[in-house]
Amino acid sequence: MDKLTNELIAKVANKLNLEPALLKTVTVVECGNRDGFLPSGRPQILFEGHIMWKQLKEKLDKQAQTHHHQAALLHLPPQNMYRRFSLNS
Repeated sequence: MDKLTNELIAKVANKLNLEPALLKTVTVVECGNRDGFLPSGRPQILFEGHIMWKQLKEKLDKQAQTHHHQAALLHLPPQNMYRRFSLNS
């Protein structure tokens, strides 16, 4: 795997019709100005912890709303039991 040298960045940027500085900026931000690859050869990307926490919170909030609704149905007063189990509702 090639290292992301300045020469390679310039070559790829020109091929994509981009300014080399733009591609270099992405490399610096995503890879911490390292060569762009992990020891395994996979591309290195920046872990976005704040995005993960935001998406996790949204998922957990949805699950909590669903569980709250289900729990509310189970706690209907006895006079509403027929409505809860009715096939006609």
